[in-house]
Formats: sequence, structure tokens, C-alpha cells
Amino acid sequence: MKRFLIFLIFYGINFLYAQIGIGTTTPHISSKLEISSTSQGFLPPRMTTAQRNAIISPAEGLSIYNTDAKCLEFYDGTAWKSNCSSASTSKFAGNLLYPDGVDFSNVFVKHLLPSQSYTVPAGKNLYLFIYGNNATINGVSILSGSSLNYGSVQNQPFIVGSGQTLVNSGVTGTIYLNGFLCDATVTAVTAVATTTNPYYTVPTGKTLVILNTYIATPNVANGGIYILASPNVNNISAGIFQNIILGLPMIAPEGSLVFSSTAANGLVTFNGYLK
Repeated sequence: MKRFLIFLIFYGINFLYAQIGIGTTTPHISSKLEISSTSQGFLPPRMTTAQRNAIISPAEGLSIYNTDAKCLEFYDGTAWKSNCSSASTSKFAGNLLYPDGVDFSNVFVKHLLPSQSYTVPAGKNLYLFIYGNNATINGVSILSGSSLNYGSVQNQPFIVGSGQTLVNSGVTGTIYLNGFLCDATVTAVTAVATTTNPYYTVPTGKTLVILNTYIATPNVANGGIYILASPNVNNISAGIFQNIILGLPMIAPEGSLVFSSTAANGLVTFNGYLK
């Protein structure tokens, strides 16, 4: 009996000071608890903001998933904090032209003959400078007409998003592509800015950054792309040329309308991303 009691005491002390491993028999020496899995994740308590606020005397470091904010949050001893933010109200710390960063380990060099296409892999964004003509992204023209000098008409890269397809829609001529692939953290957009409703509307909670614009009708007086930022009533014109060369990106806040002038005959397209 005495030996059994000694065993229980020794086992209890060892248990109190032991590390715990779930999915591993060798938890890291610096951790009290290590969870290891390649097929499942850690699921923290999920609750609404009201339920979170009802927690009595939360401990510093207490963590939850807020189902209203769709975000992991932690208590810093004074207030609930998170690393999530609204794109429409937050500062943008990234590069405006390359919001996903620059990945030189995934440099992209390719050419497309007439009718050939390339589809961007899932989870990636493709940043491109293009030499050639008659290029479309998901069926929307971004370049056409006479051959372009490499980089001369593009001050900014084109961005082709995850799962989107770039096509050489011409009958003759080769499109030459150079750029790089990056893990996608923004949503690439290629769309038509029409002269009549429905205009393109920037989604709630998002900011649209326009990198490139293209007008198919050459030399149209006052032809260009416009942003109507509600409730502001001022229209902002990007330019009046066949290929509207943006010296800097255009930025449209959530809820604003993007459209083309009447003189442009509704043939203005734009390429950029939502952040």
C-alpha cells in the first residue's frame, strides 16, 4: 500500500510539471501545450461581439473568434484587439502597384500565339507587362489595335487574378508576357466602364485601385474614365487618349461608381484590384 501511495504521489508531481502534446509525443520544450496536425486546425471559441463583451473580467491574452467581425480577436488587458481591418477605413501598408508583394522566385516569361490562352493558377495573382495587341482577360479587351512598344503604354502592371484567363484574341500577331506570380491577397478586377447604368459599383467594404485603362475608340474628344464618389458630386477624369496612360493609379472608395464619358461610346475598360 505504501509503495502504491508513493507511486501516485510521484506520478501526480510528474503530471503537474509535464508538457502536453496533442497529435505529437514530443511537444516543443518551450511550450506547455502543442497541437500538431496536417489535416485539422485549431478551433477557438466562436461568438458574437455582444457575447464577447459579456465576458466578465477577461484575462490578458484571452482569444476568441468574432463571428460578427469575421476575425480572430484577443484581449490586451485593456481592450479587445485584432489584426483585421476594413479596407475602406484602414491605412494601406502595401505597395500600391504590387499589393501582393514581389516574388522573384516565380518570374513569368511566356508568349501567346493567336487564340492561345493562359489561366492563372488558383490562389495566385499574375502581374504583367505586355508587348503585343488583342489581349483579353476573361473576355474583356485590355489591348487591341496596332502593336504596342513594350512598357511604353503601361506605367503600371496588368494584374490577372486567380483562375482568370488571359487570351490572345487576335487573328495574327504574338503577345509577349513578362512578370511574376504571387500568392493572392487582393482580388483582381477587369471590367467595362459603361456610359449608362448599370455602372461598375465598388463593393461595400472594398477600395478599387485602377492600374490600367483602355479606350477602344481612338482620339475621342473628352473620352475617358470617371469616378463618382458618393456623396461627392465631382467627376474625376483620367484622360482623353486612345490608350489612357495613367501616370498613377486611380483609387475609388467603396460605393463609388466607375463609368466612361458619353463621347467614349461606352468602350472604356479598366484593370486593377479590390483591397
